[in-house]
Amino acid sequence: MSADDSLSTAEVLRRLKEEMAQQAPRDHKEHHAIETSLSNPYLQSDTKWGFVIVRASYGPSSDTLWAQFLDLFRANVEETLRLEDELDLLPRHEMTIIENEAALGGADSYAARRAFRAWVANDLPQRLRGSCLEELGGLAQILTTEWEREEAEVPTEEFTRDWDGGETNDDAEEVGWMYMDMTDYVTVYDRLTDAFAWQEYYQRPYKSYVENSESESD
Repeated sequence: MSADDSLSTAEVLRRLKEEMAQQAPRDHKEHHAIETSLSNPYLQSDTKWGFVIVRASYGPSSDTLWAQFLDLFRANVEETLRLEDELDLLPRHEMTIIENEAALGGADSYAARRAFRAWVANDLPQRLRGSCLEELGGLAQILTTEWEREEAEVPTEEFTRDWDGGETNDDAEEVGWMYMDMTDYVTVYDRLTDAFAWQEYYQRPYKSYVENSESESD
């Protein structure tokens, strides 16, 4: 799809707000886990929250759509927090973008994961208080202990008739990533602040996810 064929940012935002406004109001704080995580005593007082986004598509034809994509994401975060009466979280939100056309142009999930790990290794020490670093006695082991070793080769998808990624047709197979609706950005981040939340909320990505999402929004 070209930039000329896409809906204008203003029109998409209008539809997004209409959709979100139809959600039933809640009588409790919806994203308390984000607030709790920001009050962690090990973190610097100005630490931000938000997903890290790795750009894998480049070229003149994609620049306009990429800018629109980011505008919609940021607007969705603000609208979500406004509807939930949690705008106090907005100043602490930061969407980190990793861009490197030479290294990440057409990148798969493995290359994106490597870029993210490199970002974590550089960024995490800046977010932790000095006293925390002293207590932990360094970061090298902490950054690698719980992470599985990357496959030497990308797994074959010979038997994955219905799924994106993986080696089997088992809907429970862990492939290391999943799809997320834009309107779920804040909610998903809130859920994943828990150390074991990925195992609880993980849903293997199926090939028709994008097509189904587009048909539901029409």
